[in-house]
Amino acid sequence: MLDGVEAPLAYLCLEATPPGDEAAKPVAGTVQRLLADPSFDVLFGNAAAASDASRDSAPNPASNALALVRGLLARSTGGLEIVLTGVLPNAGQPLLLLRARLQRPEAERLQTVLASGELAAPERSIGAQQTYRLLDGRPVDGRRSDPVATPGPGQRIELALVGTDLLVGNDGAAMQELLAPVAPVTSASPTRTVLSADPSFRALKPQLPVSPGSLWVYTDWRRLGARIQADLGGVTGALVGSSGLGQARSVMASVSSAQSGLAATLLLEFDGQLGGEVGGEVADGDRRTGVRNGPADAIGVDGWLAAVRPIAARSLLGELPVGGLGGLVLSVDLAAIAQSSHEGQHLLHDLEQAFDSYGLDFRRNVVDRLGERGTVQLQISGDAVGARQIASVYSLRAKNRKAAGDLFADLRRVCEAEQLGRMVALKDAKDQARRAIEVLQIDSRRHGPAVGVAVIDDAVLVGPDVETLVGFVDELRRAPKARAKRDPAVAAAVQTIGGESIAGLFDVDLQPWFELVAAAFAGSGTKPDLSALPRRHFGHLDVQREGDKSVVRVRVLSSRGA
Repeated sequence: MLDGVEAPLAYLCLEATPPGDEAAKPVAGTVQRLLADPSFDVLFGNAAAASDASRDSAPNPASNALALVRGLLARSTGGLEIVLTGVLPNAGQPLLLLRARLQRPEAERLQTVLASGELAAPERSIGAQQTYRLLDGRPVDGRRSDPVATPGPGQRIELALVGTDLLVGNDGAAMQELLAPVAPVTSASPTRTVLSADPSFRALKPQLPVSPGSLWVYTDWRRLGARIQADLGGVTGALVGSSGLGQARSVMASVSSAQSGLAATLLLEFDGQLGGEVGGEVADGDRRTGVRNGPADAIGVDGWLAAVRPIAARSLLGELPVGGLGGLVLSVDLAAIAQSSHEGQHLLHDLEQAFDSYGLDFRRNVVDRLGERGTVQLQISGDAVGARQIASVYSLRAKNRKAAGDLFADLRRVCEAEQLGRMVALKDAKDQARRAIEVLQIDSRRHGPAVGVAVIDDAVLVGPDVETLVGFVDELRRAPKARAKRDPAVAAAVQTIGGESIAGLFDVDLQPWFELVAAAFAGSGTKPDLSALPRRHFGHLDVQREGDKSVVRVRVLSSRGA
């Protein structure tokens, strides 16, 4: 399909596994066995309705699609390709073409079924190949009926059996394109826009680790991303919107078996020099405040990824959030993030004016007391239908503890005097010996959302609201060593990174979510077995800059955990 289908939106491939010893029968790889596991129905198909009476009704479309793919995987050699050729504008119906290489006995059995007319009826001949349309009416006398009404675009399922390759799709033009002989390309004919000739695809593919039995996918994100992001919400929408991931040109990812479970790699290609030069001078920015107009303005990429500042993995480990389903920490230039945000620009302008009115210099009393490094810390929580909430806190390192304390004191007296903010003192009733957590709430004069500011040692913490910030501060005070001394699995994973500079770390443990899903089925008579699914996911991301392109690389190690 890489050489046969023109300009697809996305391409997915499950590499075939080598044959085993018994009559050259292929052995299902780790990824194939995982995708064929019916536990995915529980997590992504019916988990939301598990505790609802509606679970006894007809399965939802996601569950039906997963069941179909699982059935093909069980009958295939592991060789599977899926091409997304388009999305119908009104109904949102995807146009797909699937190729599965069946085991020979399964292919012979399917040929017999097609000839009997029980499953499908002859549709057309493409070259020397007969295709069939799937009969989707209700059974009549033990056979399926052909619907009277003419199906609309994307509603007719066409299939063909070419040797042991099963082709199934709802895009008639793509089926024609794949099966019909292609005229040789000459100097006078236009170049075909197949993936194997796409420059972006050819640049990313060699960087992707793929072995027999691996699953990998490529998407033309500029065309597909706009459609997907319009429907994204919750945690996923927040991450894509605030990180800059949505502005990638193309995306490629792979999942392969590893010694302890699965290893995944995600590559996102951007146009331009993402993040600019590390440690560069302030360019075209405000020399007085030290805030840059930012690399985001120069290259058209907004969000955290435009401001990454790679550092050693060990330096980030102590700031990786714990609790909930896990979290992420990203090393960034927070000044660039603030400047690229309209709300951040307004707040900085209000603070600068307030310091001027009070008689203090904003740069000397605030900016000059900060160090060069900052982080974005995100904590993820969830329920029985997945990740539901994400809390983010920005952490700026001051030059030392005294500088952090002096900065906070100046912010407090200026904001209180200029009526730009107020102190919110919250005591922890569980531990009276611990001193009160002091948070300065700053309100923008342009009626933007308030932010909270607190200081812990040499770190200045900024949160989107007081409650979120207090939760992070409380966690820091309650278990400071837990953030620096992670469990052996995380420590070993960081060790494999070595001295490589990275932009971020993340650690997600889905065991609490799995427990909630199991609890949702309590009393239903069904006990889902989720033991085969990986629950622990640890990884890191970095940025590679080459010429006029940048590639964000994410590596993930997944395992079933302890």
